[in-house]
This record gives sequence, C-alpha cells and structure tokens, in this order.
Amino acid sequence: MIIFDMDGTIIDSSQILSSTINYVRDEIGLKPLDVHSMLEKINESDTNVSKFCYGTEHFTKEQSDLFDFYFTKHYQESIRLYDNVKDMLLKLKQYFLLGIATNAYEKTALKMLSFLNIKQHFDEIIGSDMVKKAKPDADMLELILHKREIKKENAIFVGDSNKDKIASQKANISYIMVNWGFSDYEDCKINNMKNLENRIYNTIGQ
Repeated sequence: MIIFDMDGTIIDSSQILSSTINYVRDEIGLKPLDVHSMLEKINESDTNVSKFCYGTEHFTKEQSDLFDFYFTKHYQESIRLYDNVKDMLLKLKQYFLLGIATNAYEKTALKMLSFLNIKQHFDEIIGSDMVKKAKPDADMLELILHKREIKKENAIFVGDSNKDKIASQKANISYIMVNWGFSDYEDCKINNMKNLENRIYNTIGQ
C-alpha cells in the first residue's frame, strides 16, 4: 500500500491555506503572517499550529468556524494538483492500494479530493479528526494499515515534511520525502513525479 500526505504532496493548497489562516487572524484582530514562513512553520513537527497561527493552545470554535467559512467559499479558486499526479496515481493503482493520511479534517480532504477528481483513486482517506493524535504521531498510518490488513513492511508513506517522516518512523513503515511542497530540503532528490515513481519501485524492491 502507498499512503500519501495530501497538502504539499499531491495537492498544492498553499494559497488557500495561507489566505484562510490570515483571514481568521484578521477577524480575531491579529496581523497577517508572511506566507512562506507560515507554511514552513506549520509543516514543522514541533509546531503547535493553533498557538503559532492564532495564539491559543487549541483551536477554538470561533477559529474553526471562521476557517471553514472562508475555506469553503474560496478553495476551488486556488487549489491544484502538482504536475502529473493523476498519471502517477493511475499507474500505481494498477499494483497497490492507495491511501491518504492528512492533518486536514476528513470533510475538508474529501471536498478537495472530490473537486480535483482524484478521490476515487484512494481506498482509504483518513483525516486528523478521525484519530486521537494527528501527525507527527502514527495514529492515521496505523489505522489505515489496520483497516486494510496491510503489514508494515508492505507499506510506504509519501510526504513533504519532517512531521510526515516522524509519523512513518513511529509507524515503522518506509518513508519517501518529496521536495515540491511547503518546505525546502536541499538533500532531497525527489523533485518530480517520475523521481517519486522510481523511488517507490526501488523501495519496494529492497
């Protein structure tokens, strides 16, 4: 089974995420954050996202409602698939079960994947609200493997952050880091879908 992170890995949602966060900040009286540094910070494994974005230990109902309002109204204007994602998924689907493990809520993930017409390619889609702990904990990955009765040695997780990497280590499954998402990794060579396909097949063959 191949499990993918969503934002920054298969979907470029940088514009809608940053504009939605800054919309919420404006509504609650905070100044906007720089987009690039914001995306890098929320991708780090030790970041408390609610505290960094809004100054609270946990997301409040007001913050969540404001986020959902703006995101739902505007997400179709700016999200897109990274180049050649659909072709890659169609190829992989011939040989593997495919999954999504995202720190987005399930309903948000389903909206985005449906709008971009790739939801049907995935056998399991797990959002952060479906488990006790989001990434960098391993709950989502372990739930997917349990539901599909997949052994850990027969799974690969693909993501764009150290948060994803740590989750894969905790789940004890192979990990592939891509370098087109929200963070830049100088030593990461996976910078297009062909590189990713080759790494997947090479990892399986090891």
